[in-house]
Amino acid sequence: MQKKLILSIISILIALSLVLSVCVIYINADDEQGVILSFEPDTVSLSCGDSFVISVNVYNVKDLNKWEVTLSWNAEIVDLDPPDASSVEEGTFLKSAGATKFAVSSYISGSGVLQKISCYLVQAKGVSGDGTLFRIRFKAISSGSTCLVINNSKLYDYVFRNILHEVRSCQVSVASVLRNVSVVAFECTDEIVLGHSTCLNVTVKNEGEILEKDVELRLYVNGSIANSTTIASLDVDSEYTCSFVWAPNSVGFYNVTVSVNPLQGETVTYDNNISRIVNVKSHDLKASLQCPYSVTVNNTVSLVATVTNVGAFKEENVQVHIKIDAVDAEVWTISSLDVGEAKMFEHLWKPENLGAYTIAAYVEPCSEESDTANNYDAREVHVALDQSRASYKILVVVDDDGSWHQFGTSMVEFEEALSACGCDYDVWKESEKGHPTLGNMLNYDVVIWTVGDFCNYAVDKSDALTLKQYVTNGGNLIIEGQFIALENYKTDLRSEVLHISWQGSFITGSQATGIIISGAYAITKGLPNEINWTCQNNGHDKVYPAYGAYEVAEFSQINSTAINVFDGCQNGQGSVIYFAFSIRWLPEHERNILIKNCIEWFGRKDLSVVAGRIKFSREKGVYFIYGETAQPSQGAFIPQGALIHNLCINYQNELNCSEGLSQTKHLQNTMFVLCGNPNYNSVVKYYENDLSMTPIRFFNTSDEVIFYDKEGNSLYSLSTDAIQSGHEDAFVIYIFEDGSLNNTYLVVYGVGLKGSWAAEIYYSKVVINNLPLYSGKYYIFNWFDKNGDGIPQIEEIVEENFG
Repeated sequence: MQKKLILSIISILIALSLVLSVCVIYINADDEQGVILSFEPDTVSLSCGDSFVISVNVYNVKDLNKWEVTLSWNAEIVDLDPPDASSVEEGTFLKSAGATKFAVSSYISGSGVLQKISCYLVQAKGVSGDGTLFRIRFKAISSGSTCLVINNSKLYDYVFRNILHEVRSCQVSVASVLRNVSVVAFECTDEIVLGHSTCLNVTVKNEGEILEKDVELRLYVNGSIANSTTIASLDVDSEYTCSFVWAPNSVGFYNVTVSVNPLQGETVTYDNNISRIVNVKSHDLKASLQCPYSVTVNNTVSLVATVTNVGAFKEENVQVHIKIDAVDAEVWTISSLDVGEAKMFEHLWKPENLGAYTIAAYVEPCSEESDTANNYDAREVHVALDQSRASYKILVVVDDDGSWHQFGTSMVEFEEALSACGCDYDVWKESEKGHPTLGNMLNYDVVIWTVGDFCNYAVDKSDALTLKQYVTNGGNLIIEGQFIALENYKTDLRSEVLHISWQGSFITGSQATGIIISGAYAITKGLPNEINWTCQNNGHDKVYPAYGAYEVAEFSQINSTAINVFDGCQNGQGSVIYFAFSIRWLPEHERNILIKNCIEWFGRKDLSVVAGRIKFSREKGVYFIYGETAQPSQGAFIPQGALIHNLCINYQNELNCSEGLSQTKHLQNTMFVLCGNPNYNSVVKYYENDLSMTPIRFFNTSDEVIFYDKEGNSLYSLSTDAIQSGHEDAFVIYIFEDGSLNNTYLVVYGVGLKGSWAAEIYYSKVVINNLPLYSGKYYIFNWFDKNGDGIPQIEEIVEENFG
């Protein structure tokens, strides 16, 4: 037993001796000096702005095959130069033995840490002795001291054994120096003619104590960088002069500044920039045209061209043209035109043929004129027969029976605007004829009621009642006046006609200087965003939209509605446009555009108007024509159009498409609702494919369905696979007219069964309750089953196209 114990002890001692011998080899205990990893040099002293290169070397190493390190330092004192991985380059030590793989991790500027620098020999061999592993370039940022420290260093021999080593850091000291680069001269003209360029000469001087490199000089115009250059090197007390070329693109005063970017550590920066104010002037002539939008054939009309010198220089020998379809109708020469001066020229035109003509006023550009966009003003003028407007009747009621006024009504201004857009009209002056009756007014499609600044009950209780009845019976009304709402607190004119909330006070003439357009509306199309009064007036009502109305313009500088609109299509009444001021204060050109837009808006036939008329139509005034009922796989029949029919206030005619086609071909002045796509409704197919009257056409292949416009352009497409899945579909809502019979059509259908279902839900829940939003003639929608239940829901429907 004792012999076995002795043998065991001996075996353990032999094993330990073997292990110890291996450890001795592993740590290279037989070397006279240990392995050292250190910087060369190990101390650095320099000044701010200086750069230096330092090496990381290894000493006394044996069989080195691979190494990796992490470096750290205080980046507020020094940082890589440049501040990225390119500032590190491989040394020669490992490369001396063959091919290597050298890698540097990316560097975050200002972090002060390079996470990993590594290298290894491709072949399994090692290098012994002393040498440089890598070099790295730094730049001094600010005064102070920091240590360059090697962290997480690892050395391996060619069999991947770790080599023990000592690590030494490097001490860097940065001395404080004065750094100051200043702009000492800036040559810049005070005035420039638009269209010309100017040379800006800038001199920069190094007033610091060290050589500066890569000095950036910038040119700013009104705070934005217009140009820049980099000065590669600028010695102490030396100057550098450069030139920038600047060509302004519009007139006005400009702040032009040249600036040197502050250097790192630069404390004196007040002299880094110089600014100048430059006045950019121009040669600029403006042409404007005055002429009607519509002309009766064989009647003589006046075409007036006005030329204004809106530039900063007197002009001579100015050529003025009035052109008809790009051909000169008459040409004049102005010998001299002073700054701000305007001259008018009239040409009398008697068109002999029907059609549309482009009438233009044109002034030839003067010498050095760069902006010529305002040298040409044109509009399209329609020449028509007298009877072309006879069916659209307008009455202008002049409410001039109030007991006080300063300027009176706007009768003259309304007459000028109606004449300019080619509208016929009648005039009713209350001071001569008394109050118009409801019967008088219902003979007209539009009544314009002008009060101007008349007050003390110009619009009295009798007028208020008649106006309410007229609108209720479908009449369209433009009503204008400065104090109408103020005086009608005892009637329901505010709620039933004006559709406003009165704020208990009125705005004095000095508070508002004009009106500001509130959004993109048909009534304000073609108008500038802000229109100033032509002169100061004597006040306006202070109101806000209410009772279903909306604002299209507000008074400038005052939170109050200037133009209020009530769209009667929503409830089957007439529409009302209310001007809470006298339109005489608007400039003539803008005033004429505004009145023309109002008349056209009353006469529009878009989806909102057609849908509203169908909903409130008299009994049996509309024909609903349904497509063949579609039978889904479950065997249930889906009616198309029933929900839309149920929206009507009165009962309407209902037919299937086989009966309906003959009705659409012989009935006149009638409204129709067509439900079902062309595959199911032969009437829809007849108008879409046979007559091509509709704004869009349905087309389907084995792979997809496509909607085209009249010109054959694709508006929307959807794959048949998506439709057949039962979780996606499309539908359309559009209107069109058959001009030969004066019939109006509303068409609603889906591509598939789910699309038809979605169409009726969307029309009955969204469209009919928001009619003023639907001012187009066609709309295309997509339904996508977001929650996967196969049931169309409002929030799953998206409008894809409209027009």
